[in-house]
Amino acid sequence: MHQFDQDFQNTRMGQDCATECGPSDRRYPSNSDLLAAINAIGTKLTEVERGMTTNRDAIKRAFVQNDLGEPDLDGHRMAHRKQIEESNRIEAVKSEMTKKFLAWLAVVLGGFLVTGLGSQAKVFLGLGG
Repeated sequence: MHQFDQDFQNTRMGQDCATECGPSDRRYPSNSDLLAAINAIGTKLTEVERGMTTNRDAIKRAFVQNDLGEPDLDGHRMAHRKQIEESNRIEAVKSEMTKKFLAWLAVVLGGFLVTGLGSQAKVFLGLGG
């Protein structure tokens, strides 16, 4: 049920209709009932307008202002695009540096392994050491 329907049911006209009006009984609301319903609608519209104004002002404050003093929505989008591109570049550099480090580590460990095996082979073969 929509909020307006709930508000209407809470007015005198809505309550009278719910209790007194049958399917074929069409009673015309009095002027005071109509005025109460119109006032309820006006109050609800005022609340909605206040909420929209608050939201609009919050959105304006959330974005950087351009040279005209308006929210720079396109600049904001471009800033995010640049941040994403920069993040992708940093990730690529990290990945490349990790690969180079692992290759260097493999060479060093391979060198230790070769020199260690070489000295063990000399001892095993009785060539000295």
